[in-house]
Amino acid sequence: SMFNENSDIDDDDEKEEDYAPFSLQFNRNTELQLADDEQEAVATRVAEEQVRSSEDEEEKANTTAVRSGEYGACTFCATDEVVAPSGCLYCRNHIGSRKCCNRWYRRSKMNEADGIASCPLCRHKWEGIRAEIGAMSDLKKKE
Repeated sequence: SMFNENSDIDDDDEKEEDYAPFSLQFNRNTELQLADDEQEAVATRVAEEQVRSSEDEEEKANTTAVRSGEYGACTFCATDEVVAPSGCLYCRNHIGSRKCCNRWYRRSKMNEADGIASCPLCRHKWEGIRAEIGAMSDLKKKE
């Protein structure tokens, strides 16, 4: 034992990790952090899949949504007939379907440290909780 006979500390109170080299303690902490990060990533993926499924169902059920190729294909999914064509409020250019724009924005907000939560065309930073987009029919009327 590290303690002499006169010590007030019992040998039973000693834990192996108290004396483990720093590198072993660091590895254990890193492994725990990685496990936490992985669980968070799985939860985020599951939540995103649920939102995407809901968006897909909503889009199919929405018979009044504008479906048009007038502004070009969706930048993200390359569909020619774009459902709810949307554009940036700043550059007023067509980006794609509202669904794809919102999906892209949610993903870019998750990686906010990269600074990509912005219009993919003009790179204007979007600060809001939603993509700063509007219906192309409204954006083109105002020109």
